[in-house]
Amino acid sequence: MKAPKKGTPFNSIAAIGYPARRDPEVVISEKTARLFNSFPTFFYWGAHALGNFLFKVFFRMKKEGTENIPKDGALIFAGNHISHIDPVAIALCYDRQVFFMAKHSLFEQQPWKFVVSNLGAFPVVRGTVDRKAIKTARKHLREGHVVGIFPEGTRNKGIENSSHQGVAWLASRANCPVVPVAVTGTNRIMPNGIKSLRLSKVTVRFGEPIMPEKNLDPLFNTIIGGINDLLNQNGNMAKDYAGTGHGNA
Repeated sequence: MKAPKKGTPFNSIAAIGYPARRDPEVVISEKTARLFNSFPTFFYWGAHALGNFLFKVFFRMKKEGTENIPKDGALIFAGNHISHIDPVAIALCYDRQVFFMAKHSLFEQQPWKFVVSNLGAFPVVRGTVDRKAIKTARKHLREGHVVGIFPEGTRNKGIENSSHQGVAWLASRANCPVVPVAVTGTNRIMPNGIKSLRLSKVTVRFGEPIMPEKNLDPLFNTIIGGINDLLNQNGNMAKDYAGTGHGNA
């Protein structure tokens, strides 16, 4: 291999066979960027492991119907909503990360913004057509991820039909299945207006996947019916759910 001629620019050395040297500051900044970008993943699975331990020991969490959940591909969890910790209970039942829609006010103050952001949640403005939230949800589904949504309109023993068909529209556009979910017991762990945690048994039940269709009305009714069916199985969950009201998370 010939040595470079005198006056050969440093950046052209690689062109004649010598490996170019990289700026140490660039290498360090790239490593820092990779660590920074991977932090949410470490944070999520660290919290997932800790949460599973705490929920099993203190809240005797029971999982039912997990065999109904598809193992891979884009997926939507649609569930009832009675407590701030419903997303946590659902996410702990699955070995893939779940990206939940969460009310935008959680992202306005620390430390909640740090926590929910690093857990993969994204904000949605309730009562509006939040195009940014819809775009984020569709992006996750295009990438084959799992998105968690709580349809509006909970009342007493179950979820009533309402005009909010966002979950049906999203499933239809993404052409992905929706798994109905019913959660009970979380309302007693953290009742509305109470900031401290209480001990209570938590049950999370998953239904069979609902395949999307273009007609949103029957699809939405099927999703809501699926959640109510789970709540009414054996009468146990419906009894727990009655009178809880609508969650705020």
